[in-house]
Amino acid sequence: MIDAPAIHEQRFGLAPSVVVHSPGRINLIGEHTDYCGLPVLPMAIREGIQIAASESEEPGLVAVSTMDHSLVSSVAATRRRGWAKYVLAVLDQIGPSAAGRGARLAIDGDLPATGGLSSSSALSVGCVIALNELWGLALTPDGIIGAAVAAERAAAIAGGAMDQTVITLARPGHALRIEFDPASHRHIAVPDDFVWVAGYSGTRAAKGESAAAAYNSLVLTSRAAAAVLAEQLGRDAGTPPQLSRVGDASPDQIAALPAMSAQQAAAMTGGDRLELDARGILNLRTSAEHVLSEAARVSAAERALGAGDRAAMGRLMNASHASLQIYGASTESLDALVIAAREAGAIGARLTGAGFGGWAIALTSPEKADVVRAAMDAIGGGLAFVARAGGGALWSLNAE
Repeated sequence: MIDAPAIHEQRFGLAPSVVVHSPGRINLIGEHTDYCGLPVLPMAIREGIQIAASESEEPGLVAVSTMDHSLVSSVAATRRRGWAKYVLAVLDQIGPSAAGRGARLAIDGDLPATGGLSSSSALSVGCVIALNELWGLALTPDGIIGAAVAAERAAAIAGGAMDQTVITLARPGHALRIEFDPASHRHIAVPDDFVWVAGYSGTRAAKGESAAAAYNSLVLTSRAAAAVLAEQLGRDAGTPPQLSRVGDASPDQIAALPAMSAQQAAAMTGGDRLELDARGILNLRTSAEHVLSEAARVSAAERALGAGDRAAMGRLMNASHASLQIYGASTESLDALVIAAREAGAIGARLTGAGFGGWAIALTSPEKADVVRAAMDAIGGGLAFVARAGGGALWSLNAE
């Protein structure tokens, strides 16, 4: 049972004044499109991170988490790793707006931190909201999302804003269609007979750690592909370049995209190599083919949800996973998990949460949910569960 308030009282000797539930998420479709300025279709889930907070007379931040039961102080911290690096990165972002203020945080949760369900974003968003409420910073939802995105980019990878947006703004029973160029969102009702099963592949996807280079290589590749296509089309691809600006490129132009080194890609996209090996080779064609086709699948998936068409949604999920295999984001363990779900009766299945290990989701009927869950459970060792659409962190805060 999650009980961050009890942990706060036990560790700090007083009850918290703010409690925030910040959910995890599954991405129904739209993988590796957000950092390209293209749409996504995630939904928040009920599992998440709970943060209990109180103000301290001492400046800075002290936090304890059930992830390892260690106590982290922003005043004494010298090394940033694990969950603490996200908490401290949040303080870096919003602390200057509350100079001289202090806080105590207790962190608990039931969201697996194995990569793919957005535990790092749930933690980052939850901390931003808790400190915003505690210190009266009056951040808007956009301000909350922006601070969380900036904190995670400083702490880990050059990701997009999908996770932070849905975690902040989700509505129970709905997915969230998110656009980034320009920014907008809309809530999409999820039919009651669409059952989503989330299963663990058995391989941790540490995108903020060991898998950071693999993730960042895809980011840099997409930027270079956008820059090349924009030059051919005679337009500005943005800073950094985004494939959203060249979505009308022809199949022949996409097929002709070259491979290039990370150093070459960085030189043509603003100079940021994202800490990649300068000699690493990036496949621009594969990047553009996946990202642009995946963006089209997002729109088709929204229509499938609106029509209650499980079969169409399943086909789109299967096509998404096949594209992600070519893209290089899947793994043998994820492929095995997806196959097991389909063989057990899932209508569609795909990796979720960027890949490189971690989690996959399957769409099934209510009648077959238990069988599909058991099949996925057998692959990942006991972590599969039915994922239900929950509310975002702001909704959860107001609903307490």
